[in-house]
Amino acid sequence: MYLGEPARLRIGGAVSSSKMADLEQLALIRHGAAPWNQWRETNPPYTTPDLSEADLGGANLSKAYLLGADLRERTLSQGDLSQVNLSKADLRMADLGGAKLIGFASPKKI
Repeated sequence: MYLGEPARLRIGGAVSSSKMADLEQLALIRHGAAPWNQWRETNPPYTTPDLSEADLGGANLSKAYLLGADLRERTLSQGDLSQVNLSKADLRMADLGGAKLIGFASPKKI
């Protein structure tokens, strides 16, 4: 990657350009719910997860704490979103086609 070139990340699907997304957050969510949730617990509660520009199609996000996450226009299709906390998450225009949406994780206090 060259300076000024948009970062590219593959998460369960096609490569996605991520000019605006936080690369640390994208790397964590790529490794699953456990490292993601640990990061959320150690960061201030006002940290709004920015997963914009990420292709999360087919990703296993089961039990991930995505409270308030920016998921606008994201591909979440065919992913496992079972027991995910999506409270206050921005899902406008998100593709949830075929996603597993079973159960709900209650909000944690961070």
